Amino acid sequence: MAETQVNFFTELAQNFDFPNWESSSTEVYVNPRLEVFHREGILDALKKVQIPPSSVVLCSSGTSGPPKVFLFSKSAFLNSARRVVSRYDFSQKDSWICPLPLFHVGALAISARAFLTGSSIYRFELNPWSASSFYLQLCQQKVTATSLIPTQLFDMVQQSFRAPSELRIVFVGGDKLDFDLFQKAKNLGWQVLPTYGMTETASMIAAADEVDWPSQLFKMKLFEGISFQSLDSGNWAVHCDSLFDATLDYGASLEAKPVWISRPLLRELSGIHMLADRIQVLDDTSFLVLGRKDDFIKVRGEFVNLQNFEAKISGQLQVPIWKVKIVVDHDDRPFLELDESLRQLGDFPVETLNMKCGLPAFMKFKKIEYVNFASRTTNQWKRNL
Repeated sequence: MAETQVNFFTELAQNFDFPNWESSSTEVYVNPRLEVFHREGILDALKKVQIPPSSVVLCSSGTSGPPKVFLFSKSAFLNSARRVVSRYDFSQKDSWICPLPLFHVGALAISARAFLTGSSIYRFELNPWSASSFYLQLCQQKVTATSLIPTQLFDMVQQSFRAPSELRIVFVGGDKLDFDLFQKAKNLGWQVLPTYGMTETASMIAAADEVDWPSQLFKMKLFEGISFQSLDSGNWAVHCDSLFDATLDYGASLEAKPVWISRPLLRELSGIHMLADRIQVLDDTSFLVLGRKDDFIKVRGEFVNLQNFEAKISGQLQVPIWKVKIVVDHDDRPFLELDESLRQLGDFPVETLNMKCGLPAFMKFKKIEYVNFASRTTNQWKRNL
């Protein structure tokens, strides 16, 4: 039997390329920004295991622990793409621009949609990211669709860029989209569609066509062929045909033998995957995302979603949500951390901020600290000190 052709994409200087969706080759995408220890450990492990043909290997970002390595069949990405193409009537007349790195699941999803429709796809490859350069290419290429993460959308809105008339859809995912940012983008003509998905499902499984105005949350609607399954203790799992096939156990030590662990052994049975988020199911196809389970914590006896409060504060200060972090100290009192780049905006007296944000008594901050977020390691992002 012929050996599988495996193409490794691992270095920033390397010419990353989209998968060949018709080929039996396998493409491996390893984030070059991972810590050297993790990146080299993953690459070494992948060279010791058999990688099936017609596959895609992706790594998680490693922001919430050691990076995970996922094995997908190419058909999983194409199944995901078909659902999006069908709902939004994409065709050969459309064109895409991809501002996401190719080791990001969203970039591969764009590629799969363009492949199915025979539409053009352009890459925005400037590193570091520049909103003005991206906007210029967006206008010049006259594309009809793209995908952004919330921080990229924030940069576009911050510079008051108006959406080009040809652009009909902007999928936004990868993190929670602040409601205030969503409204500002809409006012500038951006046809923003908040999405919900994860690496494990080969991109989005739902998109929001409506807003639940009382909660200011986006009413997500599952794509056709996807369903939720209720589990114990209020947990939910998603059932779909675009799930990963296995994860790589590359060991905690150099002596450990790397192996693929298939989804059934992970108890992800019958095509289901447990969600890492708390959701409120409205009906068979609609739901609200309340926040990640890890973002729910007890503060002075109250069970709260810290990310919702972070979104409120970032909206009040008009800064990206990733520059705001709430930490709960040993005395069960919260304090606020702001990225040190915000010092230039001036001081925010903690009493004034508590009042302007209308925070309940149990969430009033005892202090504000400035921190260099970029220098932090994964273990320093814990909620409780």
